[in-house]
Amino acid sequence: MLPDRATMVRLLAAPAITLAVYLLVFHRLAERGLWSSHEARAGLNASWYLRNPGWGPSLLPDGTPELQKPPLSYWLIAGTARLLGEDHPGPLAIRLPSAVAAIVCAGCLVFLGVWTGNPRRGIVAGMMLLTMMHFTWLARIARTDMLLAAAITAGCCCQVVIRREAGLARYSAAAGLALSCAIGVMTKGPLAPVLLAAVGVGLAVFRARATLSEIIRHAVWLVLPVVAGAVACLPWFLEADARTHGKFTEEFFWLHTWGRGMGGTRLREHPWWLYLVQGPFVALPWSLLLVPALVWAVRKRGDATPARRDALDGIIWLAAITGVLTAARFKRMDYLIPAFPAAAWVVACWWEARQMSLGLAWRRRERGGLVAAMALVAAGWCFHIEWALPFDNRQRDLAAMARSINDQVPGDETPVFFQLEQHELAYWLNRPLRTRIGWPELASETDSTGAAWVVTPRQRLAEGLFIEPGFAWKMLAERNPGLTLSLPERADLVLVRLERMRPASPVVLASCPESTPSNR
Repeated sequence: MLPDRATMVRLLAAPAITLAVYLLVFHRLAERGLWSSHEARAGLNASWYLRNPGWGPSLLPDGTPELQKPPLSYWLIAGTARLLGEDHPGPLAIRLPSAVAAIVCAGCLVFLGVWTGNPRRGIVAGMMLLTMMHFTWLARIARTDMLLAAAITAGCCCQVVIRREAGLARYSAAAGLALSCAIGVMTKGPLAPVLLAAVGVGLAVFRARATLSEIIRHAVWLVLPVVAGAVACLPWFLEADARTHGKFTEEFFWLHTWGRGMGGTRLREHPWWLYLVQGPFVALPWSLLLVPALVWAVRKRGDATPARRDALDGIIWLAAITGVLTAARFKRMDYLIPAFPAAAWVVACWWEARQMSLGLAWRRRERGGLVAAMALVAAGWCFHIEWALPFDNRQRDLAAMARSINDQVPGDETPVFFQLEQHELAYWLNRPLRTRIGWPELASETDSTGAAWVVTPRQRLAEGLFIEPGFAWKMLAERNPGLTLSLPERADLVLVRLERMRPASPVVLASCPESTPSNR
């Protein structure tokens, strides 16, 4: 006797979901170069921690201390590389923490669904999240934004539990909230407690029919663990600032945190509406359902059905995170990722309520449409991974250029990156290097041995020392410019041996501004 339709669906659901998650997040995760400077920089810092276990802060190959981010993501990559038996983290070790963090985000939504008595809603929300366009891509890139999203998602789920539970469940959720905040702080700094505090205050203030004393009491429960988690991380930041003689505070807090939030630094500022306009596009396809879900949730706030109440919590979560990020002057779509789980949760609540209002035939049709849409997204990513990414990889990958440089530069010599910041190339070289900006600095590299091995953009060869009568250069390696026309910063890299033809004189070249000259 064949099983009925419902039994067949239950039997096939688990393997189908597992296959979809693998194809979306893990399929061919390591089979492309580290195109993003964030990935290569993460690999360089993790490699330092493998050689120098400790608290850090780490050093880049040219001896520059890492001042842009706290070290948790680098620790995770280094630990993953150690588990994989690697002395130098490979692409899989570098990307695996972000991929796992994406699964954690989806898992938190599944937990929230189970905790509210609606496991199907949690599964739908988790799969919607994993099939949001930009979320899927960031799950496959080693950026700290996905790790931060996992910490924020876990923390917000804990806040929802704190708001509704009492006793041991509330204390356990408070401990989880503090831990989530600490993870977020050690991943990306003060942004984590700011986002969690905003969500906590929102959940406390918009509690239905609550008195002022109840609002204050809930706000304390929802925000105090956030403060505790942030304070627990303070010793590392103080130690990092002491080891870098104040440079960590100047670079990380003032430039990359305060400067991005309030503006007034060299970082670019963006209009306040950027996330509201571009956000729906990067959250496709499920952002198309967000507007009807929002209308459904707020239309009858007095109708406190469980699904609508859960959706309102998600709206507060979504509005708080989006509001804080919108207030910041510096914006990019990657920063909006912590809001994606809230959007998926709201849409899943609406979808479940809609299912309950439909007849059996229409209910089956909409479920089939939902599954088909998710399958199409997974199939689209498979096409992109199997055919589009290999073509891009041939154009972008710098591993071959790094092998040519290592073949040409003797092992006892140190390559010089001149007016070049190229973390991916430094990652594939996997050797010490020096970075020089000004022409006098480059000239000093030839003082001791009379020669220097210089990696620089091709256009520099028509400037400065390369056309001075007292110097001569020889091309040793170059990246074929025909590989790409759209990425000249990669195609035009060259390795030359710069030689001093006469002894150094006391006359030095005038220094140039510490910025890359414009192309001629």
